[in-house]
Amino acid sequence: MEGKELKYDQIERYLAGNMNEGELTDFKLKLNSDPKLRKEIELHKKIADASTESDVIDFRNSVKSAIHNKTH
Repeated sequence: MEGKELKYDQIERYLAGNMNEGELTDFKLKLNSDPKLRKEIELHKKIADASTESDVIDFRNSVKSAIHNKTH
């Protein structure tokens, strides 16, 4: 399980731009040679995008509700 947690952490740090130069170089080498890693990164991106979209939808619904409650 530790290997999966480490990989998850590395992907999250890569996407957030939180790797030092050496880590980034090593990770990019892995990325170039590992198609499964590239797929995992795409999945992380899609999940992050979906989370962001969900947050926006929740915010819009909150605003609509607040406006509705204020006018009624």
